Amino acid sequence: MSGNQRDVWFIADRHHLRRSFEGVIPLLAFSVEDIGRMGLALKMLDVESRLLSKQVREETSVSGHSWRDSLYTRKLRRKVKFIARHVTSPDSDKQTRADHIISASFRPCHPKDWL
Repeated sequence: MSGNQRDVWFIADRHHLRRSFEGVIPLLAFSVEDIGRMGLALKMLDVESRLLSKQVREETSVSGHSWRDSLYTRKLRRKVKFIARHVTSPDSDKQTRADHIISASFRPCHPKDWL
């Protein structure tokens, strides 16, 4: 990217990233849904590097007591190819998403934790 301040802008391709960065950095004036439908155009214009999902590093952590539920994990891993068919993401393919799900460990959540 150019060092010129006017050339610095990004594309908010996820809702939580738009909420986090709106008003902080210049963002392309399209909705997240519009961006999701513009994948080919973004690629042809060679602006995929401006997608916030490609520019930020997200970390997820668990707080409080947690445990690995091996049975639950195995059950979900067996269903990963079916889950991946229904997950949409503007910046990754189904195999990448499937690999991510397979490598994860799952723990059941008690309804009291939903609040």
